[in-house]
Amino acid sequence: MREQRIKVLKLAPGKAPQVVELENTLEGLQDAVAEGMTDRGMIELVRLPHVDVLLIHEEGKLLNLPVNRRLSSFGYETSDVLCGNVFICAEIEDEDDVHLASLPEDRLKAYAEQFAEPEDIDQSEVEKNLRMGFMFF
Repeated sequence: MREQRIKVLKLAPGKAPQVVELENTLEGLQDAVAEGMTDRGMIELVRLPHVDVLLIHEEGKLLNLPVNRRLSSFGYETSDVLCGNVFICAEIEDEDDVHLASLPEDRLKAYAEQFAEPEDIDQSEVEKNLRMGFMFF
């Protein structure tokens, strides 16, 4: 059963992690990634190498949102970076749906400890990883 509100870990650029509750609807998630902006954000889910997912603003780099974390911090072998707020959420699959869910307390605590210190990332790392591709048929 889908939770109406989910308890997740928020990683804001340059700040300590914070446990927050999000409205578990498309609009609620869009509002979360676009915090402080006038329009709703386009959400993107990045699956972590284990059971959880990152909720991010899909256009964070293009909108020049503040640099947050290196994707390598989450177990990926890449030099890419995430911009804007990052939310670490659980993902649950039931009979007919896959949806976001609250993180269990033990994982909230583990992630809070893992990401206790904000990363120092230069804006040049964003520019180095900002690319766009075109496909012609």
